[in-house]
Parts: sequence; structure tokens; C-alpha cells
Amino acid sequence: MTAKRILLLRITPSILRTVNHPVHHYPPLTLKYIQSILSQKNFINLKLIDDEVDHLKSAELIKQISYDQPDILVLFANFISPDFIRAFSQRLKQVTTDLFIIAIGPVATWNRESLLCNSSPIDVVISGEAEQAVAELIEQLSSGDNSTQDYYRQKFMHTNAAITVEDLNSLPYLEFSKQELKKYSFIYPVRLNKKVYCGYMETSRGCVCKCIFCSQYIRKSYSDRLRFKDAKRVVDEVENLVSKGANFISFEDDNFASASEHVFSICKEIKRRKLKIKWAAEVTIDEVNEELLKEMRSAGCEFLQLGVESGSGRIIGLLNKTNQPETWGLRCKKIFNMARQIGIATCALLMIGSPTETEEDIRKSINLAICLRPDLIKLHFFCFYPGSKARETFSEQLIDAKRIQYMYHHDYPYINLSKIHSGRLIELRREFYKRVLLSPRFIMNHLCKYFLYYLCNLGNFKFLISKTLSLLRNKKNLPKRFDLGLLDKR
Repeated sequence: MTAKRILLLRITPSILRTVNHPVHHYPPLTLKYIQSILSQKNFINLKLIDDEVDHLKSAELIKQISYDQPDILVLFANFISPDFIRAFSQRLKQVTTDLFIIAIGPVATWNRESLLCNSSPIDVVISGEAEQAVAELIEQLSSGDNSTQDYYRQKFMHTNAAITVEDLNSLPYLEFSKQELKKYSFIYPVRLNKKVYCGYMETSRGCVCKCIFCSQYIRKSYSDRLRFKDAKRVVDEVENLVSKGANFISFEDDNFASASEHVFSICKEIKRRKLKIKWAAEVTIDEVNEELLKEMRSAGCEFLQLGVESGSGRIIGLLNKTNQPETWGLRCKKIFNMARQIGIATCALLMIGSPTETEEDIRKSINLAICLRPDLIKLHFFCFYPGSKARETFSEQLIDAKRIQYMYHHDYPYINLSKIHSGRLIELRREFYKRVLLSPRFIMNHLCKYFLYYLCNLGNFKFLISKTLSLLRNKKNLPKRFDLGLLDKR
């Protein structure tokens, strides 16, 4: 088989487009890396379709793929059931000639056996950080040497462990067109008084934190082992994205501040080159301090997302968020106050519906969020994602897998082990947002900081307003898929 046509496809459920909560659509970095590697190897008939932002229905995707007639399909899937992926792949095999399907991504990693069951239309499943392995396999499939092809098929067929990329510097630069920069808009407001074109990249992979809710199913990388790009390489990539038209950078690390010396080296390199670029990242409360925040700000840090999760010390302890849960609230206040004084905008990431959580616990979270005075808040429902410690710890209390497949942290608490009814959690989420976002103080501060940004980025403004109003409307937002009484298991 000589692969002349290769299709890279990210497929996502419709809920990511229809959920009445603002959702930031990040580019599929894994597929972008594969695209860059194959381009370097002179594969020219290469196409990437991102269902998450292209908004194609299954029938439209099948029609498009039938027209393109690719030889190899690399299928990246998340938040979708293995049953759907198999059925979708089977339909593709019916409308194409000798299509070879490689499944990668979170669903492929955590549902490998389901995707490779008898009569499965999927040819190979590659778990973990699949960029280099996929490119290697495609290169061999394209060689025309049947013995080599069979060797690589068998190699990946029996590789169960999640692959990790040890040398991140060996990965190519991510290439984005100006159209892609527009497509993956950074929806959160930042203090730039111009149209924002965001470039996305990573500086590290892995996370050593042991939070029970976290899972590689939703993380950007795999493994608890930290791996880093060199500071020079990082800033080279930043400059490359700027040359493509980016005027803002989002560092997509699971935890940008996981090693302070790594952050310091990047900041020093940015300043050494006198590179005037604003950027954003996600960090944890326990791994930043005043010195680090000042250094980040001096190198262009504009916006930080910080995992606060809860204002209840009891819940923070249960989540294994820190080894000092009793002082969590005080430390959160200290870090948010520092960031505000230094000039870094903040988004507090919070969660409701944790196991055993009570309404009193949620009230503590609301009060803490108000005290933090963040520029934004983002509220999630607790989810028992595959690979999380919570999924393992509470396995005997979880409902059947068919309901688990509907989990999405911005949608509805389909599996609820809190002490609060699921319908009431929906109401409390609405109240949480209203108490924080609709206070006169928050509105005035927000408009003073971001009015000019919104004026220059009207599309983002309309999107955020429409989704937020939909979220805050006084209606139940209950799902039609299941009977409510069966959803709660406490």
C-alpha cells in the first residue's frame, strides 16, 4: 500500500458545541505535531479536519471522507464512546477503498481493548503521546514493503502501555496558518486593545500532582514524569508563531510552573531577546510565589488560570489538592492578591459536585471566589473520568458505563456522589456564577479593564455574552437522555 492521501481527523461529540457554557476550543496539538512531522517527510497529500470547530455532522464527515478517499485515517477522539467510534469507522470503511484506520487520543488510550475487539474496523490503536509513533507507522505503511508493514502493525497491535515522548526538543515546530489562528480564538478576555490572534504551544509535559479528579483523559499530556523543552527552543517556537501572525501565546502545559527553574529560564530568554509578546498559562497555587509571578509578568505574562477547586478545607483534602488543606483558602487569597498587585489577570478554576460535598461546602466556595476577586471564574462539575484516582476509589458506587460515557464537566452531573441532588447542583452552579459575575463591583472592574478588548474582538464578546446569558437563565437545563431519579447514586 502506498499512502498518497492521509487524513488527520479530530472527532468530538455535539455536546461540546451545544452545551450552554462557554467552551474554549483548543487546537488538536497531537494532530498538528503529526501534520508537521509528515510534512517534513514530504507527505504532501495531507489534510486535517477538526470536527470540534468545523462543526460537521457525522453524515457530512462521512460524505467528505468518501469524496477525499484517503488511504490512511488518523482518528483522534475524546468524550466519545468506543461504540460510536467503531460504528463510525465501519461506515468509513464502507465508503472508502482499503482505508487503514489508526486510532489515537484519550478514548483510544483508555478504551484500547474495546476498540480492538473482534470484527473491529480499526486497524491499529496507539496509546499515549502518539505523534512520533504514528508518523513512523505511516512512513512504513507507505514504503510498499509488506514485511515491514506487517512488523509495524504487529508492533503497535501489542503495545498496551501509553507511549511518551522523552525528548520534547525532537518534536517539530507547530505550524498554524492565519486562518487557523482565527479559528482557534482565545475566548477569554485579555488586556490587549487589538484583535487577538492566539498561537498555541507547549513547553513541558507531565504532571506530578496527585489530585483525585485529574485524568490523562482530559489533560494535555501523559505520564506523571516531567519533561521539558529547552528555553531557547521554547522561545524559538514563540518567535515562529509570531512570524505566522500570532500576537498572543497560550502555553498549553498541564502545569506551566511545575518546575520554577524552567519558568525562570524561559522568562529570561524572552527578555534577553527583547521579545514583546503577551502570554497565558495554567499554574497551581502551591507552585507559584511572588518572585516567580514578578518574573513572569516582566516577561509578558498577562493571564493565569489557577486551580482553586473549592473553598472547603474538607473537600480540598478529599481531592488531594494539597498537603495543607486547612490553610488552602488563605494561600489562595495570598496568591490572587499578589497576581493582582503585580498586574497579572487571573481566572479561578472551581468545581462543584465532589463526592460527599454538601451545600455548605459550596457556599464556602462561593464566598472564597468572591474574596479572591479574580478577573474570571470557570466552574466545572466533578467527573469520574477514566484514569482518575476518583474513578478507581469510588468504582463500586459508580453507575454503568453507558452513563459514564456522557460525562462532560460543563454539561450535567450524570454521575453524582455529592450530598446534593443533580438538579440542585445545576441551580447552585447558576447561583455561583450570578453571585460572582453579576456583582456591581465585578462588572465595573471588568468593563474598565476589558472594554477596548471587547470592542476589538466583537466575535468573542458576542459568544461569551450569549453563552453566559444562556447559562444564567432561570431554567432547569436538565438532560433528556435519562430519568433524573436514576442519575443520583448517593
